[in-house]
Amino acid sequence: MAFRTHPPHTAARASVSHPCWRSPAAPSAARTTLAPTLAPSVCCIPSSLSLTRSSSWSSRTSTSTGSILIVAGPGPPAVNDNSKYSRVLCGNRNDIPPAIYSHGSALILELSSGEKSSNATGFIGTFKFIDRSDSHSSKPREGKFYSPNYPSSYPEHSRKHERVKLVFEESFLQKGDESCLNRADTIKVFDGKVASAPVIAILCNEVVGYEILSTGHDVLVEFIARSKVAGQGFKAKYQFQEDDDSVEGAITIEGTSIGPAVRAATSSCDQIFRSHKSNSGKLMSPLYPSPYPPNTHCHYNFVARGRQRVRLVFEDFSLQRITGNIIDCESMDSLDVFLNVDGRLEKMGSFCGGEVPKAIMSNGPKLAVEFRGAYSSRQSRGFKISYYFVEDYGITGGKQLMEFPCAFVYNSSVRARGVVVSPNHPGLYPRDTECNYFFHAKKGQKL
Repeated sequence: MAFRTHPPHTAARASVSHPCWRSPAAPSAARTTLAPTLAPSVCCIPSSLSLTRSSSWSSRTSTSTGSILIVAGPGPPAVNDNSKYSRVLCGNRNDIPPAIYSHGSALILELSSGEKSSNATGFIGTFKFIDRSDSHSSKPREGKFYSPNYPSSYPEHSRKHERVKLVFEESFLQKGDESCLNRADTIKVFDGKVASAPVIAILCNEVVGYEILSTGHDVLVEFIARSKVAGQGFKAKYQFQEDDDSVEGAITIEGTSIGPAVRAATSSCDQIFRSHKSNSGKLMSPLYPSPYPPNTHCHYNFVARGRQRVRLVFEDFSLQRITGNIIDCESMDSLDVFLNVDGRLEKMGSFCGGEVPKAIMSNGPKLAVEFRGAYSSRQSRGFKISYYFVEDYGITGGKQLMEFPCAFVYNSSVRARGVVVSPNHPGLYPRDTECNYFFHAKKGQKL
């Protein structure tokens, strides 16, 4: 696994767009400076935040109709009135990171509020001074590495078929609604050891628990910071996984890992599908097309690699109803689909009755399905699903570009007209997904 960074560009002080401020008004401001006597770094952990949110922000000397908490630093030779902002916070607890660290030995918190009154209750948090040795900025100057089984004999054919798993536990780059193509600060992950390898993901916002699994032995991570405002950065963990059929990496539902283990039920079934075994296949309820047995509880786990997404296309769907009108699926036989969102399991949808669901696509390399069939009847055939591990997001037409996770180019020299669709069309488009479409016409042509 390789890693490289591009340091931030230096620039003169300038106005920066931010969604927390509006046009100037006369604010009040309160400033708190935290500076340790010995320890070189400061850590602040906000536990509550309730500040009025406005629509835009102009500069530090501007005023606001809302309330804002400014985190300043660093600035030569120390943090002062001329220091650049490190973060600008507003809104509620969901809008702030779990912790804020200073770049040096001092950190300034500045609260600014507008003239208009609001119900915002302010903020509360804790702080502590920490040694720089506790941070992750220092690298070991020396170390050791060994051959397999050293000092015993290394085995024959010792090269393992491994993949690289990356999990970005925290990534706090500059917030914004722009495409990652136009962002100054980005994290780009390549499915190989060189920058010409296909791009698995581009991260450009605040992300928690984002998981990536390579197709081969190498991954290149490129961090580029070109913005004029420093960000907090990211923290990620890596793991080398052997290419086997273990349940490592399986999604967990209600504390139970999905894998080949058999459950204690009248009829149980657990399966795991990996893209390196097969890129497509069929998933059917027990005994399909005959009625599934009562008290059936099945779990299905899908694990893709690299740029792949999991796509489910429902061909047949017939589950037992206990009432004529379906209000929700919790009290009847149902099929639940789960995704990994911000590092935690989240139910994407629950399906029951006899209406065939639309096609579904995962938001990353993993997707889990849980089937709860408590009742059954002679009319309940169950379900039949075709699954696919796809790299093209289900988009037909155009040429897919390797330098973006989801990007397609349409040239008039190749085709004069055609159809453009969203990912997974006509099914539900996946969440947390950005796709770009580029159109190039010949000279003298218009689109």
